[in-house]
Amino acid sequence: MIYYADKNEKKHISAIKALCSESSVTACRIKSLYESYGQYGLAQFWVQYDSDGKAVSTLSRYGGDMTIYLTENSDTEELKDFITVVGAASVTSEKLIYESSKSGVIMRLTDRKKLKFCNTDTEYEFAPSLPEVYRLLKQCKGDGFAVPEYEDFLLDTSHRLRHSTALCCAVVRNNEPLAFAMTAALSEKTAVIGAVCTHPDHRRTGLGAECVSKLIQQLNGREILIMREQNRNEQFYNSLGFENEGKFYQEIWKDEK
Repeated sequence: MIYYADKNEKKHISAIKALCSESSVTACRIKSLYESYGQYGLAQFWVQYDSDGKAVSTLSRYGGDMTIYLTENSDTEELKDFITVVGAASVTSEKLIYESSKSGVIMRLTDRKKLKFCNTDTEYEFAPSLPEVYRLLKQCKGDGFAVPEYEDFLLDTSHRLRHSTALCCAVVRNNEPLAFAMTAALSEKTAVIGAVCTHPDHRRTGLGAECVSKLIQQLNGREILIMREQNRNEQFYNSLGFENEGKFYQEIWKDEK
């Protein structure tokens, strides 16, 4: 059975927190989303229980994007039927649910000695101007780098920063961000890094590596994960001490189901 986790339903909320204590991409995404929006009713959460009443899956939805944390006892057929009923524009999981899903690679930081702090004159900004950051993101759009709508990015990022559920780092010269990275999800134990980009005129200069390294330094020993597309950026993250750990899967529909 799948139950909606209202913020006042202590049993379901406790189940979400217990399931999301694992250091995984989907667990971190759901936990981070709950800490960001769970008290405001701007995101929805559910828990799946087995016939013995044990919590075996948890789901979150923000906008139309759904994330599922699965265990070996999850009932994927029930989950698929449920998603068809409640609707979603996309579904992200670490186990295959839909045969048509696109897969990507999860990497974990395993060797912090490879982090790079080469340029002693580098300026870092941890509260960069979000409009300036968005301009940089747009300049980097393409070749597998997707950019959200401006208002979505501005509202979501500023909300997470205000509630300490996100961290940003920008490499800045003459008040202009040249490289950027932030946490796409952040929990007490784990961080998922995303939105990593470098201005096209400054690539292959080490700025992107320094930016990611400095952001990781601010994350106080958390487990660090990234999600990347197949056949993209593996060498870059290997050079920073990341190793491939597994896969994630995304099923994307044009309209909510």
